[in-house]
Amino acid sequence: MGTCTKARAHFFYSPLKTKNMKYSLLLLLSLSILSCSTTITNPKDYEQSLVAPTNETIKNAALRLNFWNTKIKADSMQLASLPYVAEAYGSLFQNTADIQYLKAAEKTLKRAADIAAIGKSGHLEALAANYIKQHRFQEAHSTLEEAYEIGGKTASTAFMLFDVHMELGNYKEAQAYLDLNSDFKDFNYLTRLAKWKDYAGDLDATIHYMEVARSIADGSNKKDIRLWVYTNLADYYGHAGRLQDSYNHYLKALQLDPTNAYAKKGIAWIAYSHEGNATEALRILYSIPKENYSPDYYLLKAEIAEFMSDEMTKKEQLALYAATVSNPAYGRMYNIPTALLLAEENGNYDTALRLAEQEVAARATPETYSLLAHVLHLKGDVEKALEISEKHVAGQTFEPEANYRLAAIYKANNMQDNMATLEADLRDSHFELGPLTAKRIEQLYQ
Repeated sequence: MGTCTKARAHFFYSPLKTKNMKYSLLLLLSLSILSCSTTITNPKDYEQSLVAPTNETIKNAALRLNFWNTKIKADSMQLASLPYVAEAYGSLFQNTADIQYLKAAEKTLKRAADIAAIGKSGHLEALAANYIKQHRFQEAHSTLEEAYEIGGKTASTAFMLFDVHMELGNYKEAQAYLDLNSDFKDFNYLTRLAKWKDYAGDLDATIHYMEVARSIADGSNKKDIRLWVYTNLADYYGHAGRLQDSYNHYLKALQLDPTNAYAKKGIAWIAYSHEGNATEALRILYSIPKENYSPDYYLLKAEIAEFMSDEMTKKEQLALYAATVSNPAYGRMYNIPTALLLAEENGNYDTALRLAEQEVAARATPETYSLLAHVLHLKGDVEKALEISEKHVAGQTFEPEANYRLAAIYKANNMQDNMATLEADLRDSHFELGPLTAKRIEQLYQ
């Protein structure tokens, strides 16, 4: 395999870390990173998926939606049709990222849960899953609590309660729900156990349990489950620096679904962050139809454009992001990247601080506290940033982005010894963080 480092935590890119960085400096950084790397991607492997084939999933979901909607009148109590309508809306959202489909699914699921006399807990679970996609975790929690009680405390609800408690930062509660239904032959248990091990920093165990889950998914021959496992396992392989394995699993996803935007995004990230091939990364991203874009794709293209010193494209992509997330239907879904953009790119610290405080109030995790501390640091309140970081971030997450911010806050408070404890892991995380942040890490430790 062609990489020198082993990344340790979550496979997220970090948009827009610096302003007006010179391309020559970035090129030097790229050369230093890539000097110990080999090329992973090969356009021949995925070229066919870039020709924007017809997404049959979208077509079929639209046909199902039309069929079931014709069976429901405005004042109808026809419960049997509602889950099919909600499923079709959900599939359309999954494949187009159009928030209006997710909101339409929510409305339909609420209606089903309200009128159901039998099987109500299942409708509540589906509604909670919708809330989770909208980052409305507290509402998902209360909905699942109701489903858990009236549905007989089933394993499926318990697993979803695990998911929600992880998002809310209630880790003891999450573990308690996980332990209720431990079965190493159960796909749902294995994927949650993998998530728990990732939180605990045991990446080898995370990958092991996901690989077992992959075997179960392959045996089931269910396309959606297989796609989910392949792309999530590809992410985890990326965490571990196993980039060839990561790439291969994104390709496996594209073999199942040539229109899968997430797999294309993963390959684009390998081309950009590992190989420094920004041109190819953008070519892949531009091949994805815009109707399949979630807003963060614009941020990724803006980051790559900044790496290339293409200020015009960067501004264009940031404007597209801002226009998209201005839709109130998104709610808080993009508060975190928007807060980062406002603070780092625009110097709008007060609005960024308000968004960060909203996130902490909604889910008090090390990552949301890291965001809050970061904005305070940029605003100049380094002592408050340090207080929050030491209480809620330090030693409580393996997320490299959070630890990079922590190191910067330590430096601002002249705590070089504390900085030094984070240096090795941060230098190992350049693939996850990307070339721009890797360069800032270099500067931080000069």
